Amino acid sequence: ALWPWLALRVTVKKIAAAAAIVVTGFYMALAGGTVPTQRSFLMIAVALVGVMTDRDPFSLRLLAIAALVVLAWHPEALLGASFQLSFGAVLALVAVYESRGVRERLRGKEGDRLVWRIARYGIGVTATTLIASTATAPFGAYHFQTVPTYGVLANLLAVPVTSFWIMPLGMLSVLAMPLGLDAWCIPLMALGVDALLAIARLTAALPGASVTFGLMPVASLALVALGGLWLCLWQRRWRWLGAAPVLAGMALGLLHRPP
Repeated sequence: ALWPWLALRVTVKKIAAAAAIVVTGFYMALAGGTVPTQRSFLMIAVALVGVMTDRDPFSLRLLAIAALVVLAWHPEALLGASFQLSFGAVLALVAVYESRGVRERLRGKEGDRLVWRIARYGIGVTATTLIASTATAPFGAYHFQTVPTYGVLANLLAVPVTSFWIMPLGMLSVLAMPLGLDAWCIPLMALGVDALLAIARLTAALPGASVTFGLMPVASLALVALGGLWLCLWQRRWRWLGAAPVLAGMALGLLHRPP
């Protein structure tokens, strides 16, 4: 928008969206292209194309397109913990946050005081953590026989460190590497990573930091997954019927006695 001639003739956010697709694609290549990274890139790319074509970018269609592309490329990923945890968490988050009322309450107003903005940020992190943790708990219990209990506390401390310290310095270091100016960025970024690991150690050392489960049967996870899909995909009142298979799957898992 500093270039008035361009800003008056072209929607600037569409230019930014096109540039962001290129940057996030570069980041995916840099990060190694794991399943969660592919899912993130595909969802971001489709959302930004939605911005460029004046469509609402916040939709479960994003997740469906990302899942189809990932499974077409790596069909065996469906049975892996990475795919199930990543897509399960995002499915629950989109199902909750696609409600305009929820998004507007968290967004607030432009004239709000700084204290209220910080409070909304904390509420948003807490709500996001609770939603994602609830959605991924069955998969964690099935694959790892363990469910963490202090995810909200860990994220309240770790998300600001990651968002405002580690990632900006990481991006700056990559941009500064061709100029040989990255020597000052990486040590500062490393301090942020040390702080993140300290938060992980702190929360993991708290009493009752995780709940251990016995080996769950496949039928238990299948019932919970199907019930969760029913809850997330429908928007009418009958969506709550999905709670029945979820409860049945949880009961089956708790009552199961492995040999």
